[in-house]
Amino acid sequence: MRYWLFLLLFLCFCNLCVAQGKKCSVPKGIGGKYKLVSESYASSIPREVHLEVVIKPENFTKEYLTKFRKRIKAKYCNPDYIFAVIFDNEEAAVKHYDSITAKMDSWRANYIFDRPLGEDNITFSTKPGNSNKEIVIDFNEPVLD
Repeated sequence: MRYWLFLLLFLCFCNLCVAQGKKCSVPKGIGGKYKLVSESYASSIPREVHLEVVIKPENFTKEYLTKFRKRIKAKYCNPDYIFAVIFDNEEAAVKHYDSITAKMDSWRANYIFDRPLGEDNITFSTKPGNSNKEIVIDFNEPVLD
């Protein structure tokens, strides 16, 4: 009986260690800083994280958002799916689901990373009020000079 109890505890412990995945860390000097407003993990799909973040309005450029993507992928290195909604205003990010008071002009970008499908892109607007799909950066397409 003790053998089976020990084996069961050992297997549970091993499963917890494997399920956690590798430890993620963000290298210094990577850039692309943001303020995290909301972080949630989906219960229906394993290894999926949903984020709501704020970036300063002047940082909605290809260069900055590319650094943001590197930072997010470094910090959340284990999930197979990362979905980030990016705002330029913290108040709007907090009120995102309150359609009466939310400033939807502040919803400026989306980042989607889908490891199984190989999707990795950011869509964003250059100015508040423009579509948040005004510019598309597809990180899977080859860069042509």
